[in-house]
Amino acid sequence: MSNLSFPVDSMPKFLKEFSKDIADVYGVPIEFCVVSLISGFASAIGSKARLKTEKYINYSQFWFVIVAPSGTGKSEPLAVAYKPIHEHEKAEFIRYKEDMKNWQTAKSNGDPLPEKPKQKRITCSDTTPEALFELLSENPALTIYRDELVGYFQDIGRYNRSGEVAHYLSCFDNRQFSIDRKSSDMPIFISKPILSMVGTVQPEVIQKIANGNSMRENGYLQRCLFVYPDEVSSPPYSKKELKQDLVNNYEKAITYLLNFPETVEYELSQEAGDMYVSFYNEMTSATNGIPDDYMKALYSKMKIHALRLALVLAVIDTVENDGTNEVSGEVMRYAVELCRYFVETGRKMYAPPPPPNLTSGDLYRALHQTYGIKNQTKFAESLGVSQQTVSKALSVMQT
Repeated sequence: MSNLSFPVDSMPKFLKEFSKDIADVYGVPIEFCVVSLISGFASAIGSKARLKTEKYINYSQFWFVIVAPSGTGKSEPLAVAYKPIHEHEKAEFIRYKEDMKNWQTAKSNGDPLPEKPKQKRITCSDTTPEALFELLSENPALTIYRDELVGYFQDIGRYNRSGEVAHYLSCFDNRQFSIDRKSSDMPIFISKPILSMVGTVQPEVIQKIANGNSMRENGYLQRCLFVYPDEVSSPPYSKKELKQDLVNNYEKAITYLLNFPETVEYELSQEAGDMYVSFYNEMTSATNGIPDDYMKALYSKMKIHALRLALVLAVIDTVENDGTNEVSGEVMRYAVELCRYFVETGRKMYAPPPPPNLTSGDLYRALHQTYGIKNQTKFAESLGVSQQTVSKALSVMQT
């Protein structure tokens, strides 16, 4: 896959073993599995672990988007990763219903009322922005989990003018915000939003949506981490099953993190800190060396993603090896490798490669649809072709 090769060698042992097993059983690229498991761990961690550097506090918060054609098995790794989380939420919902029943009984009897029960949530799926933010105000962290993200992305365009996009961007930075509602309702105030997102989408769908609702211009797209292989085939039928010991170990780790009551603070080791400074300066140089605003924002956000990825990888390493609350150099090295992969997939979202056997006329039309060719004469001169050639190609779009 040329420069889009997904890094595998340096990842934590358990993550590598389970990812390879899922990839083998379901016949999917290993990057689908790695990112699904990282997302599952991050959702289970929520606000219970943080990475402190000299200036900032970082949480395991990611906006993962798995991009592949329909029928390629991209949803199965997510289902495996989130199975124990969904089972935990099901048990919490049963508890919530019982608590609400008791609360309603006390209210009917005129008994002193305790605080009204609230449903503890880790994930949500199909919800309006206001309902989403209300859930976020009642829970320390939340993950938008949608098998198909197309509806969610379309909603971003639908609610763009009402300020919802600004709230999403505040969530990415963990900045507090409030939402004033109808006069009969209390306003929503979220002091430290931790909102993750994960799901799948087809290549042509995400490209169409990105072009149509200003996701590149408002900065949302650059905050996403795209898993976007160059080629994915539909897997054949297989009778293989996941190794039960790996499933058990994963579910045990998720359960441990879901029930962990304290906030654990991680720090960078000296080696990890040196690696991060080097990567930070690399991204800064890349930002300063390019005039394009999209790529500037993409490089800039990788500085944040590197720390967030290092945190969740460090937690995985701690759970696996009973280690210290310190990000090792090995963990930071893999976080940086992942970021370099996500730079390339982010670049691919910005300027997708042309399909095979693309004619020059197809290329002119694609460039015009994406960027707009305002001066055909200068455009033709830059390519060394006649203005009539460009004009003829573009006229096909109007027929």
